[in-house]
Amino acid sequence: MFYFLLYITGYYFFSRKQIRVFVRKIGYLSGILSILSSAIYLYWVLFYGFPEDVSISWAIFMIIRVVIVWNMLFFTLFLGNKYMNKSNRILKYTSEASMPFYILHQPIIILLGFFIYTLDWVVPLKLFLLVITAFAAIMCLYHYAIRQVNFLRILFGLKQIRKETLEQEKVVISK
Repeated sequence: MFYFLLYITGYYFFSRKQIRVFVRKIGYLSGILSILSSAIYLYWVLFYGFPEDVSISWAIFMIIRVVIVWNMLFFTLFLGNKYMNKSNRILKYTSEASMPFYILHQPIIILLGFFIYTLDWVVPLKLFLLVITAFAAIMCLYHYAIRQVNFLRILFGLKQIRKETLEQEKVVISK
């Protein structure tokens, strides 16, 4: 329930322009507070454990958790606004590929993992092979099938694309 309420509150507040201006102003301070409160939290947990009963120490512990969460959110938004507020062809391509990638990753990993599991290799090598082949398979499926066929685009949550746009993209990619 805590994270659901945090999500709803975050959506409400961070969709406002005033919050973005506020985050730009306090970005570095929120980064410093994130580091300090995280250090205090880790020290507390490692040396004293979690407070068990509702007490003053429990209240302070919870306040530290809230400070961590809000300052990390503010700092993440600050960094995103500062360094990721740009667009290019790669970002547009990968942004569109994210939903099909998300949908396909589990079945592809399970399917490939079923065959890789039986190999007599060490686990790190199996993991490396699984990651590389799953990524390649998903991206090939996306690029050569889902991205090109409007019916598949709609099934994977993408906007329908006109034929003229596809032809223009093919010309740009081939150059």
